[in-house]
Amino acid sequence: MRAVARHATRAVVLEAGRIALEGAPEQVFAHTDVLRACSVLPPPIAELHQLLCGGGLETVALTVQDLLRSFVRKDTVAL
Repeated sequence: MRAVARHATRAVVLEAGRIALEGAPEQVFAHTDVLRACSVLPPPIAELHQLLCGGGLETVALTVQDLLRSFVRKDTVAL
């Protein structure tokens, strides 16, 4: 799934021949419960993002840089 996270602009998850999830990878990988039901493991960084934020995210970070950015307040000054 790391390759999907890095290179894909759209992801589709099938379950029993039907579309269970589709959308941008950062949206699809946010649905860890559906992914597990479909025997798909999300990238570890996506799971970490969900865990650190208490779950329920609509989109998750797929890179370390995006994860760090998600925790930086918008009104802070970058050094």
